[in-house]
Amino acid sequence: MGYPQFDPHGDPIPDIKGKMKQTNKIALSQLPLHTPAIVCRVANQTIELLELLKHKKISIGTKVQVKKHFEFDNSLELKINRSAITISNELAKNVFVTYEF
Repeated sequence: MGYPQFDPHGDPIPDIKGKMKQTNKIALSQLPLHTPAIVCRVANQTIELLELLKHKKISIGTKVQVKKHFEFDNSLELKINRSAITISNELAKNVFVTYEF
């Protein structure tokens, strides 16, 4: 398996000595506008949420950028590659990203 440091949902896997790699991550809902980031973890791993992420083409390693925050319902417009999609605040709170601080 190549000794992965993270499972398919972004949770750390202990190394042979029991240590886990830590990353600086925040919820996508907290990502500042126009800041490039990479999806690194999914908190809620229910079948329904994972199905929605697959439909939206969001997975671990996906490059994202928040283009707009809608005050009405706190939904977000994301740029993924050259496409724009809208996701709910509930989904954004369950997707974690890393970015340059």
